[in-house]
Amino acid sequence: MAANTPRQARPGRQGAQDAPGDGGPLEAAAFIAEMATELAGVAHRHQLGMLAYLLDMVCMEAEEMVRTEAEEHARSRLS
Repeated sequence: MAANTPRQARPGRQGAQDAPGDGGPLEAAAFIAEMATELAGVAHRHQLGMLAYLLDMVCMEAEEMVRTEAEEHARSRLS
């Protein structure tokens, strides 16, 4: 893909709205963390420093979102 080529939306995507049965934002964040971890491993193995760094940051951010949401859910259950 050329650097200046805009990305095309995939057929069947509903944009920013959740698709029926997709699990919502928390499940999406967990999935992104998992995939970013795998991709970061590939980037590290092939010495792609900047990609490895960025993917590590994606993983950390997604994991933090999952952790924060889980903590908030646990606190709300105790109330």
